[in-house]
Amino acid sequence: MKQLVIKNWDYRNGQVNQEAFGVALLEWRNTPRSDDGLSPAQWLFGRRQRTRVPALSTIYEEVMPDVMNNAKMKRHLIAEKRMESCGGRELRPLKIGQSVRIQIKRDGRWDRFGVIKEKRDTNRSYIVTSNGHDYLRNRRFLKPIDDDDLENKDSSEEDEISFPENILR
Repeated sequence: MKQLVIKNWDYRNGQVNQEAFGVALLEWRNTPRSDDGLSPAQWLFGRRQRTRVPALSTIYEEVMPDVMNNAKMKRHLIAEKRMESCGGRELRPLKIGQSVRIQIKRDGRWDRFGVIKEKRDTNRSYIVTSNGHDYLRNRRFLKPIDDDDLENKDSSEEDEISFPENILR
């Protein structure tokens, strides 16, 4: 978009040539993208927009639903590949009544313990009960825990932090 502004900048007047910019923007909207083969105008309107360039009337026909579905699938696959290359992975779903460790938002610590009360419709978030309060948390902020962790929880809350003597001096 910045390139369109730069190409249509009128240096004599110090502003954008509005007519030339409008034509360039129309052409940009009609240009198919490399990832799915459809232009932004086709995604929005279901067909190409008319331009000043003469063309056959078949170009301006509506995009068939199967073509749109194929393009959506193509975009979805590209997004999945991008997620896999970033190291993202699918987290196991949690069960109602399962004990979890909750990450504290402000400092990132996994201090709080809770129990899954309800699974939301999105399959990504849960309502968790902890210390008598209900919290809404995304799956990535919940870690399933074993019964061993629960036993260690009680003892770790009572322990105070101790430092070696040579560090305090």
